[in-house]
Parts: sequence; structure tokens; C-alpha cells
Amino acid sequence: SAQRTNRDIIISSEESWLSSREGLLRLRDAVQQRGFAIEIVAYVRPWIPWIHSLYQQYVRMGRRDLDLGSRREKETLSVRDQVSKFHDVFGRANVEIRLFAPERFPEGCIVRDFCQRLGWSVGSGLSWHSNESLNLPALQLLYAYNRFSGKVGVNGPPIPRRYGELPERLAGLPGPAFRLHSRLLR
Repeated sequence: SAQRTNRDIIISSEESWLSSREGLLRLRDAVQQRGFAIEIVAYVRPWIPWIHSLYQQYVRMGRRDLDLGSRREKETLSVRDQVSKFHDVFGRANVEIRLFAPERFPEGCIVRDFCQRLGWSVGSGLSWHSNESLNLPALQLLYAYNRFSGKVGVNGPPIPRRYGELPERLAGLPGPAFRLHSRLLR
């Protein structure tokens, strides 16, 4: 369809960050065989906000822990290795690394930043925000729920259908922002 209408294809995925070199090579070859040029735009967060966000995302997905010593988490946090893999597969000239800094984005919106970077206009007043942070009391309640409700998500049965509403409902709780202790982050 994109070939017939001469349009761009946009693939947006956090999981592509953890794809194997072989998987990225297959993606590259499939896209190039169809006549599309490849341009990668990766937004990378500073370490501490990234770890805060990663932990919150794990808890939102029903997990109870963030094992920074595990192979998967080490791969996730190994920015240099991941960027090198993208440079090797797609070519350095085709990979743009951008700092994830909402305060620098137009209207604080990453989608707006991405669209402007591509030269697309976005109507004023439109803004997309996802994965909003939970504050400390909301995250504590969600963690306790996960801890005592049984394992769900990545290493257990699927997340219950209505579970997704729970973080949304807890998001309105008053309280301080969630921050991991500085000694733990060190």
C-alpha cells in the first residue's frame, strides 16, 4: 500500500532496541527490497530518568522487580552497544540519536518533535503524552497489588483484562514524585 501511494512507512517500537543483529538485518533487507530508504530516529533518555521510567513500566506491566543484573536489563541499559548495533546494520549516516528531553520538545511532546523533525506540520493544541509517571503512593499501591496478587505479565499468566485501568485510576492520587534512592542508582 505504501509503495502504491508513494508514502513513507514509520515503524515505531521500543522493542526494536533489543532486537538481535540478525533480526535488524532481516528488517533492513525486507524494507530495502521493497524500495524504501531507511532512516532511524532513536530517542535516548538520560540514565536516571530512564531507570525511573523503566521501573515504573515494569510495575505497570504487573512485574514486581527490576533486576538490573539480569541479561535483558543489562542489554536494555547498554546504550553504546545498542547504538553501535544500529550503526553497523543501518549505517551511521542513517541513524540519528536524539536526547529524550521533553522540556526541549515543542509543547513538551515527543510526537510533535518527531513530526517537526520530518517536516510534517502538526496542528496547534494537539499533544500526545503516554507513559505518564505515577507518583510514589500510586506506585507503592500498584507494587503491593502486584506483590500479593500473584505473578502476571512477562513471567506469568497474561495481565488481567481490567488491570490496565488500575494504573490510570491510581494516577490521580496526591503525593510526592517517585524517585529511587541515589545510593541505589549509584
